Amino acid sequence: MGGKKIPYSASLHVGYIGFCLVEILSVH
Repeated sequence: MGGKKIPYSASLHVGYIGFCLVEILSVH
């Protein structure tokens, strides 16, 4: 979306990291 083309695997990886961060923050 936009001008950048992000590989599907890369977008999944970023989404996974974001999900982990949310889980860690929600614990605190």
